[in-house]
Amino acid sequence: MTPKQLHAARKTLGLSRRDLAVVLGVSERTVQRWESTDGSTSHRGVNETAARVVSWMLAGFDPKEYGA
Repeated sequence: MTPKQLHAARKTLGLSRRDLAVVLGVSERTVQRWESTDGSTSHRGVNETAARVVSWMLAGFDPKEYGA
């Protein structure tokens, strides 16, 4: 998942960066870095596990059902 795709997915889900950070168990700053990484910086980009969870959420998985 690219940074632009993560940003679009978060917006589609109606989540703020803070909301997504809580669901993923990371800081809001981490989500901001994932969304702003363009490949020319030293950041690793979007975390693979986070991208998978966001994909599941787009498919209908609701983490609130599992106590997140």
